[in-house]
Amino acid sequence: MTITKELINKMAPKGNMTPEQLDYIGETPKKGWQARIIGREISYMEYVDLCELGWMTAQKKIGTRPVYAETQDVGVPKNITFEQQYKHPNWQRMRLKVLERDGFKCTKCKNRNMELHVHHKKYPKKGFVWNVPMDWLITLCKSCHYKKHPKHRKTPTP
Repeated sequence: MTITKELINKMAPKGNMTPEQLDYIGETPKKGWQARIIGREISYMEYVDLCELGWMTAQKKIGTRPVYAETQDVGVPKNITFEQQYKHPNWQRMRLKVLERDGFKCTKCKNRNMELHVHHKKYPKKGFVWNVPMDWLITLCKSCHYKKHPKHRKTPTP
């Protein structure tokens, strides 16, 4: 995808990219940075990383929880099923970040030797399963996850 003014506004509030975002793409916050990056090609995953860097910085500055919006949904079909969402690269990427954050162990029983799932404490009211703040997600082993969802024991869970 090509960086445009519109894309910059989606990645950064009011088009003001943070020094962390600029550093990520190898740029400095010196005057004229926008002109230097417009037209540059970035991958979708780089775009998602840049959005997350902006949200994390905003959260530190104003103390609010970042709200994930359509910015991660570029190119995702609106009619994607719930099961397909869990197979989508956006979810897999978010899942890996949660597993890494939690040290690849169950946050309840500390088990490392059982299949690990990423559990939503809450689901988004609209949007996709990956459109939630990371603190809404926790790592649970298969056993602890099934205790949270006893009706879903036969349904494969991520």
